[in-house]
Amino acid sequence: MGLLFLNLLDFSNMVNYGHENKYEQHLVFSVLKYIDTYYISATLEDFCRENHLKTYTVSRLLKKHTAKTFKELLKERKLQQAAYLLRNTTLSTEKIFHIIGYENSSFFHKIFREKYGKTPKEYRFQ
Repeated sequence: MGLLFLNLLDFSNMVNYGHENKYEQHLVFSVLKYIDTYYISATLEDFCRENHLKTYTVSRLLKKHTAKTFKELLKERKLQQAAYLLRNTTLSTEKIFHIIGYENSSFFHKIFREKYGKTPKEYRFQ
């Protein structure tokens, strides 16, 4: 639960507070909480179905308040978790990318390197 609040704090600086609509801000934080909790298998469609919302509406509000899409936020959360596991466990890289919900090793390595400028192995031993 503590990790949830740390991640919400990380994302909260992206939310546009200048807008008067508290409903929109609450909805954005709900999506961020959903991503933080269910990042392994989270989808925008599932969130919207559970909350009786249209995907277009949620997508538009996320982009408006965070400047990122649902997929970008989800990828960021997965990579945060991968970085945490690399630094704080002895799990293999293969096990880690499966734990965070990726199936393809080369894709995981590519996006990890784009985000952190290092391979997962280099990141672990820096």
